[in-house]
Amino acid sequence: MPKGTCNFPSCDKYDSHLRRGLCHNCYERMRRAGRLEEFQARPKKIPSWDRMVKIGWTETDSGCWEWSGTKNADGYGTIFNGTYGKNKSPRRSITSRVSWEHHYGPIPEGLLVCHTCDNPPCIRPDHLFLGAPRVNSHDMVNKRRSTNGERNPNAKLTDREVQEIREKYRPRCGALTQLGREYGVTRSAIWQIVNNHSRRDKTWTSPV
Repeated sequence: MPKGTCNFPSCDKYDSHLRRGLCHNCYERMRRAGRLEEFQARPKKIPSWDRMVKIGWTETDSGCWEWSGTKNADGYGTIFNGTYGKNKSPRRSITSRVSWEHHYGPIPEGLLVCHTCDNPPCIRPDHLFLGAPRVNSHDMVNKRRSTNGERNPNAKLTDREVQEIREKYRPRCGALTQLGREYGVTRSAIWQIVNNHSRRDKTWTSPV
C-alpha cells in the first residue's frame, strides 16, 4: 500500500498504509458510512512553475528575472513544494531548478543549476546552465565569488599582507614569531602561510 498524506480534505494525516488515498481512520469512517464510491481525492497541487508565475519576478536592467518570493540564506529563491515525513516537514525547492526543469526538462543526477549572470535569485531560463559541482566551483572562483583569501569574513590578513609575509620571511631562528607579532597573528599562522598550507599561491615556493 502507498504511504503519504491523507487526501481527505479536513485530515492531512500521514499514514504509512493509505487506502484509496485515505488514512486508516478516514477510510473506515467512509466505509462504514457507505460513501467510499462517492469520495473524490482533493485536486492535485498546482505545479511549482505555475505557482511561481502567480508570485512573480522583477526584470532588472541586466535582463535578470529576480524572484519576488522567499529566498534562502545564500540568496537563492525558494518555493514551498509540499511536505514530507511523519512530522510533515516543509519541503522547499530552489526556484532556479524549478525554472530549468520547466523549460528544459529533468536535471541529471549530480548536476547543479548555475547562473551565467552570477545572480542567485535569477530564474530566467537563458541565464541558467547545468554544471558539475567542480564546474560550479571553478565558475565561482573565476567570477571572484569565492570566500577564499581576504574575501573570507574570518580572514585577519589581506592578500597584500600575505604577499609581504612571504617576501620578508627568511628561514632563521625566531623569524616566524617576529612576523607573527608584526602582523598580529600567531606563529602557527605564519608557518601555514610560508609553507603554502593556507592562502595558497601556485607561484610561491617556500624557502624552507
